[in-house]
Amino acid sequence: MMECTHEIANALLTGASMQQIEALAQSQGMTTLKQSGIEKLRDGVTSYQELQRVLYF
Repeated sequence: MMECTHEIANALLTGASMQQIEALAQSQGMTTLKQSGIEKLRDGVTSYQELQRVLYF
């Protein structure tokens, strides 16, 4: 889940692209679902098959 900070709200209101908003959110500490899944796979919390199912790859 992404926290909607003032900076992100301003980016949304000014028509920033999804790539710009994602980069801004990541610079503020947001972790993507893919990044989180890879960490869980590395830590042994989930399987590769589950990661594939959730991320559609």
